[in-house]
Amino acid sequence: MYQMDENQLLSREFKRLDLPRQCELGCGTVKSLCWLGAGLAVLLACRLHLMGMNVPSFASSDNPTARCPSFFTRLFTFAYLPAFNGLLLIFPTWLSYDWGMEAIPRITSVFDSRNLFTVLFYGFIYIFFSKCWRDVRRGEASKKKKQCRGCGQGKVYHTRACKMTHNNNYPLNSACGCPVAPRQIRPSETALLALSILVLPFLPASNLLFYVGFVVAERVLYLPSVGYCLLLGLGYARFARAKHVLPHIGLALLLLTYSARTYVRNFAWKDEEALYRSGIDVNPPKCLQSKIVVFALAFSWKTREVLTMERPVQT
Repeated sequence: MYQMDENQLLSREFKRLDLPRQCELGCGTVKSLCWLGAGLAVLLACRLHLMGMNVPSFASSDNPTARCPSFFTRLFTFAYLPAFNGLLLIFPTWLSYDWGMEAIPRITSVFDSRNLFTVLFYGFIYIFFSKCWRDVRRGEASKKKKQCRGCGQGKVYHTRACKMTHNNNYPLNSACGCPVAPRQIRPSETALLALSILVLPFLPASNLLFYVGFVVAERVLYLPSVGYCLLLGLGYARFARAKHVLPHIGLALLLLTYSARTYVRNFAWKDEEALYRSGIDVNPPKCLQSKIVVFALAFSWKTREVLTMERPVQT
């Protein structure tokens, strides 16, 4: 009975001694968040100062949906654009140097088939995020259940040798002789990190915070592609544990396909003429691009091709 009371008093004392350490960790997290917030505010203020404290202005042809008077048309179209960018990131078939004007027709009806694709896109992201978040929370709950009763740390496990050394008493944190295993990063945590890299850098270009001067821009997919590559690597690592040949074949085909697409796309950037020609078959507003091609061909003294391409432009 006396031994039980002594153990209870010691455990209470250890918990009391652990409070400053937990408070220090909490204060450190808050301090880091404050520094990050202050740095973000300074960068935003510098950006606004360089812009003359004004919102960026652009022509209506750069982003026609932003000037549309219908709220539902803007809502459906701007909700569809991130889904289209996600498709462009995974399946980069339609590439163009200019996605302005009516490159993507506006969604004016709720019965447009593209709204279904939008719902599926956001539904998949929500389900994926919810599953990863539940796995992370479940891991945190199980780690708390496995905490050392003496040290109060989830990464420390008292072995039989440590208990014999301390005569079955609860040792102090500094006196604990149990081995400390390194914390393993869960796949769900890596998936959440990849999803945040995939989504957060795209938010400024999503027309959610403010209107931007383009419909679709392939350059805004550079940073989200890092998160996409992390998700691919995570998925490959998970399926490769099964020791099947199918994941290896799929990864090899994916790398080969993306490499071939990059090699073919490089020819479109050989010169201005090739670049303008590549946009005709991809971008819907062909009339504008045909005029640009006319100017490029006229500059290169290809008069016959200028005359043949100028006729459909004038009609």
